[in-house]
Amino acid sequence: QAAMAFEGLDYKTAARSQQAADQARRAYVSHFYPREGAWEDPRLYHMTLDSTAISVDACVDLIVSAAQDIFKQAEAGTPAKSRPT
Repeated sequence: QAAMAFEGLDYKTAARSQQAADQARRAYVSHFYPREGAWEDPRLYHMTLDSTAISVDACVDLIVSAAQDIFKQAEAGTPAKSRPT
């Protein structure tokens, strides 16, 4: 629905576009990170946000804040936290 509203698409076109984007992500991850598993696995990401539940502006603020924190840790030489198992 968000893509339909934002891009002015009908349902079928938006669904095809989403499927194509998902396939491209799947192919990218499986090609460059074959040992990591499915691209849909949220454990592969630092953060996941639902921009249909959280405003785009709030998503941007969260992403910027998280990126600043990651870079600050890297500059300080703080090791990244390991991924949960």
